[in-house]
Parts: sequence; structure tokens; C-alpha cells
Amino acid sequence: MASRMTERGDWTQVRFGDVVRLSTERCTDPVAAGIDRYVGLEHLEPSDLRIRSWGNVADGVTFTNRFRPGQVLFGKRRAYQRKVAVAEFDGICSSDIYVFEPADDRLLPGLLPFLCQTDGFFEHALKTSAGSLSPRTNWGSLADYEFDLPELEEQNRIITACKAADNCLNASKYLQSSLHTTLAALGNRHAEILADAPQMTVYELCDPGRPLCYGVVQPGDPNGEVPLLRVCDLTDEGTIASRESLNTITKDVDEQYRRSRVESGDVLVSVVGTIGRVAIIGGEYAGSNIARALARISPIRELMTPEFLAMVFASPEFQTRLVRGAFESARKTLNLSELGQMRVPCPGLAAQREIAQTNALVRAAFFAAANRAVATRESIRRFLLPGQAVTA
Repeated sequence: MASRMTERGDWTQVRFGDVVRLSTERCTDPVAAGIDRYVGLEHLEPSDLRIRSWGNVADGVTFTNRFRPGQVLFGKRRAYQRKVAVAEFDGICSSDIYVFEPADDRLLPGLLPFLCQTDGFFEHALKTSAGSLSPRTNWGSLADYEFDLPELEEQNRIITACKAADNCLNASKYLQSSLHTTLAALGNRHAEILADAPQMTVYELCDPGRPLCYGVVQPGDPNGEVPLLRVCDLTDEGTIASRESLNTITKDVDEQYRRSRVESGDVLVSVVGTIGRVAIIGGEYAGSNIARALARISPIRELMTPEFLAMVFASPEFQTRLVRGAFESARKTLNLSELGQMRVPCPGLAAQREIAQTNALVRAAFFAAANRAVATRESIRRFLLPGQAVTA
């Protein structure tokens, strides 16, 4: 195999099957062997190297493939699910899981799981999978996968960096899970507080001078001067994407649809295709217009704060109501009449601000943890093999 120099040292091109061995160890009587746990594909989580759940052998199982601590489990069925994990205990596993280990001392055991997580390896597994309903890759095809393997000293550096990043990634995932639970508890608590609050329809909450409306029906124009906000520009955080990525319309079209121009504090809700995306217009987007798939709500500020209204619409209860209110056509659509008649709890402004602020703080922490996870995956990318990006 060829050897080449990179900025990180001498790397040798190898076949996966030359440095990795497929374990064929079997165990037909796990109880007698002292094995009490088994792992099926359902127990492996996508992009998570840890095995967090398993079945009990005592409950009955027909699996016979044995794995041992330190070996790598790879889901060969539906490889697009990207299931790879490192065993931390003795067990048996499904025949739809391959058990890998280094074939010799050219590949350090700690690098193998990260190698199996790279985009290149998964793309090869998908390309070589056969079957329509339940495609499977095979060992012979995986063994032919070629990649650049660094020298041992560099492998050690990569392993150290990737393990630290993986620990950070898992901490971020745990934090996201905890904050998700906190948000659900907050939602329940706020629902109790708002149960006795007066209610108003969306129509009643809208500024009479700027009623509920759809946006521009005409397509955008790359030579336009006025930003056009679309559903794809609304982020999960409830904000608007970078101004540089926005579509535009001409001033003539904007004037024709001046009824749907947006101002700071307006609340947008997606009503065509993707139902229920929500965002608040900040000052930098004042004067923009909106596409047909969005509805604009301009709340009367003496009755409703934009932050509270956006929080209500982003809540699980209202998301369900929005989707249920939509009708099926070429694309799922929520009409203005259905949206306008929805009733919204309307407590005093002080209560609205307090509830919305508490919710916003937890949501901000949740998305900060999510962004940290993304940044951590990028860190792992930098330490992995050249041209091999870690899977998301």
C-alpha cells in the first residue's frame, strides 16, 4: 500500500480488512458463560459510542455472537442509521451487528470506533449495502474500504483528542436532555398558571391597522432590493437566519404587497408545508416582506408582548393545534381563518414578561448546549483521518 506525507506526518494507505478483524466468536450458552446482557440494533443509538441500554439474557434470547469489552459493535443493517458503539461489558449481540477489533498492532484499539464513525466509512457501507426493505452491508465489502492510517504516535494524539471531545459531546447531550425535561416541566407549570387567564383570539390580538395576513405570492428576484423572509429563514431558536442568505423582491413587488411588510416585534408563523415555525422580527429585519407560506401577527402591545405570543405558539400544545388545523392539499396548509380564530391565554403584561423570560432563558441554554455539540463534532473532524469527516 502507498505511503504519503501529510502536514501531520507519515500516513499509509491501507485496507480496512488488513488492519481490522471481524470477530466470529460464538456463545451458544451465555448463562453458563456468565453472560447476562445482550445487545440488539434497537439498543444502539445513532452517533453515540456508548451502549446505554440492553436486554437481559434471563428473559430469553437466540443471539449467539459474542463480544468483549473494548471491541467495536457496528450495525450492518440499515447502515444509514449510523450505529457504532464500544463494548464496556461481556455480552452477546444480534447477527445484524458486526464485532470489530484491530487485526494487529498497526491500528490502536482506541482509534477504531472513531474510524467507524467517519463519513467515508459510512458512505462505503451504504454504497455496498444490498436489499430494498432492510439493506445490509457485508464484511467482504467493508474489508475493501481504503483509508490513510497515521503512525502510532499520531494515532495516540488523535485518540486523546477525540476521546476528550466525545466526553464533551456526551456532556452536551446530557445537558440538552435535562433542559428538555426542564422545558416540559415549565410548560406544565405555565399551563397551570394560565388556565384561569382570560383568552382572546389571534384576530382580536392583532393591531387593527396591521391585520393578520399572508405574504407575497410572487417568487423572489435575485436583483431585488427588499429582503423576503421564507420558512427556511426561520431558525429552530425562533430567530431569522443571516441577512446575507435571504431572498429578495423588487421595490415594485414590495409596494404591491405592502400589507405584509414586517416591523420590529411582529411574530411570524409558518402556515404552508412546514406548519408552526415561529420567529420574532428584530429591528434589523424591519421593512422586509414575507413569502406566501408565512403569516404575520402584529400584536397590540398593550395586550400582548411579542415574546409571550411567540412562546405560546412554539409550545407543544399550540404546535399540535396548528398542525391539526391545517388541511391537506398539494401541501399541508393552515388558512388565516383557522389561525385567526385560535384562542390565546392573555394574562397581564407583567405575568407575560416573567413567563416568557423564564422560558427564553431555558431555551437559550438548550440551544447553547446544542451548538456546543455541533462545535464538538467539528473538533473531532479536525483530529480524524484526512478526508474523513465524523458523522453528525
